Amino acid sequence: MLVLTDEAKLSAIGTAIRATAGASQTFLPSAMASAIATRLTAYDRVATRTIRNAEGWTTYIADYAFESLPALRTATFESCESVGVAAFRSCNTLSMVSLPECRTISDMTFFDCPSLLGIDLPECVSIGASAFCFCSSVSRAYL
Repeated sequence: MLVLTDEAKLSAIGTAIRATAGASQTFLPSAMASAIATRLTAYDRVATRTIRNAEGWTTYIADYAFESLPALRTATFESCESVGVAAFRSCNTLSMVSLPECRTISDMTFFDCPSLLGIDLPECVSIGASAFCFCSSVSRAYL
């Protein structure tokens, strides 16, 4: 089961790099970008971005970030403010999503997530076209 949280993001990336490289060393942040770039596979993507705007720092999930990721069961991002186009599209095993500070869900974000049971989006004010299309198992939504 793959669970992603803001607090554990860098640790999880470092662990994944070590696992795929068969390495035991710790990667410093300055070396992490290079290590990630040389070890990415189709399913290991750097999926979130943090940018600075007039109000401070904003975290968002990139377009297609987790698309078709087969091991993703739960996604929790405590401080994410927006989710990109088709970010979780066709995640067939995704069952729970919690984005407590997210304000914007883009088009087709959760398109074709048949196992999605629960959604927590209490601050969401904008949901794009077909964002939850073919999500036939949703039984709980906190909006």
